[in-house]
Amino acid sequence: MLFVGGDDEIMHALDAQTGDAIWQFRAGDEISSSPAIQDGIVYFGSFDGVFHALDATTGQEIWTVDTGSAIHSSPIVADGMVLFGNYGGTFYALDARSGDEIWRIDGDAQISSSPAISAGTVVFSDTNGVVHAVSLTDGSGIWDFQAEGAIFATAAIDDGRVVIGDFSNQMYVLSLADGSVDWQLPTGGEIYSSAAISDGAVFVGSDDGNVYSFALADGAVNWFLPTGDKVQGSPVVAGEQVIVGSYNGTIYGTDRGTGEVRWSQDVGSSAAVTIDNGVVYAITIDGLVLAIGNA
Repeated sequence: MLFVGGDDEIMHALDAQTGDAIWQFRAGDEISSSPAIQDGIVYFGSFDGVFHALDATTGQEIWTVDTGSAIHSSPIVADGMVLFGNYGGTFYALDARSGDEIWRIDGDAQISSSPAISAGTVVFSDTNGVVHAVSLTDGSGIWDFQAEGAIFATAAIDDGRVVIGDFSNQMYVLSLADGSVDWQLPTGGEIYSSAAISDGAVFVGSDDGNVYSFALADGAVNWFLPTGDKVQGSPVVAGEQVIVGSYNGTIYGTDRGTGEVRWSQDVGSSAAVTIDNGVVYAITIDGLVLAIGNA
């Protein structure tokens, strides 16, 4: 199944082969949080501040938690917990089965990004430009890093490095151990896109209209693809391809090593991309869900 939420306030469960609706669940406000699915449960938040856990098969509500502030952050499930932040600046770790609070961090800056987890460390960021690293076990602080601009992107973690961009056009690669800067470089626009990492290469979009590939080790530019409009979607690596959407309404399938466009598909508007069983799905900002073809 494919699970998609939207401005219509509905979480849709669709047959991934046909696009037919299996069930729908109406939340109390729009859903911009991408769902996490684990052990037959669908987790997501909505803009009324309510976090939901639903049965993936039936759409029946299992539990809810009202956080009191809008949720844009997409959750992640790890070690029996579901983790996410809200616009009020609170970061939550809830019991994935019951919704009971295990730990929380109360901040004062909006959390729009989603958490990333590696080696028992949770990394999340806020719109004051602070990257936080905390313990997965109890939420205790490990380190903070102050970026130059607001952060909406979700960190990518690989090989002991944290990769993230900000609204001052900067890409940062930080040490997962202590938050020190391995390297930093500018793009030509704000970075809303969350990076993907594969085989020592970083892939990310920028509001300057380019999709970039950087070397994870030192930031050397492998290639860049001009699209002519903002790239706020997050690239997805599928085999030897990098797949990403642009605000020009086009989904690109590019060669991972060279950036050469292998195929493209006009979907009418900017779209997020996901891949399931080798099929590329695009979810556009106009509310369309399209199955494009094999990755």
